[in-house]
Amino acid sequence: MPKQGAPVAGGSPGGYWVQVGAFLEEKNAQTLAKQLRGESFPVQISQVTRGGGSAAAQPARPAGAQNQLFITGSTPDAVNAALKGRGTAQAVKGGVVVNPSFDLETAMSLSSSLKKDGFKVVIRRAKAAPAKAGSGPTLHVVRVGGFADRAKAQQARGDLEAKGHPAFLTQGAAR
Repeated sequence: MPKQGAPVAGGSPGGYWVQVGAFLEEKNAQTLAKQLRGESFPVQISQVTRGGGSAAAQPARPAGAQNQLFITGSTPDAVNAALKGRGTAQAVKGGVVVNPSFDLETAMSLSSSLKKDGFKVVIRRAKAAPAKAGSGPTLHVVRVGGFADRAKAQQARGDLEAKGHPAFLTQGAAR
């Protein structure tokens, strides 16, 4: 799946866009995009979640994974080298945390391994991810553009509306 604002097909460079639709069903967005391309408009479909978040948001935490490894007195690079692909170290206030979170048995095993390598490790309950404003359904946004200036985008909007496609101007990434 493309990330927020990533073009699926068509589109031009530029910061101004004319948004023509936003659909829950991808097939509906594809149908409109095909029609607009047939009318010679440069079209892009972007996937966003309601509220502006990315459709490629944080991966879901595996079932039962609720424990984090917190390491003090080290760097993310040193921890990553010791993890050997079993997680990713990230600097946080006061130390380094290993992502993703683990079930207790895995966290204990990995903690023991890191302690043998000289790391100061604490297993702690993983914090629940806060609800994000963009955690709603994925929308498929159909846009025409991008246009280098507002005047060209307004002209395209007029052309679209003359052909029966109500639209509005936007600037920047799809929202």
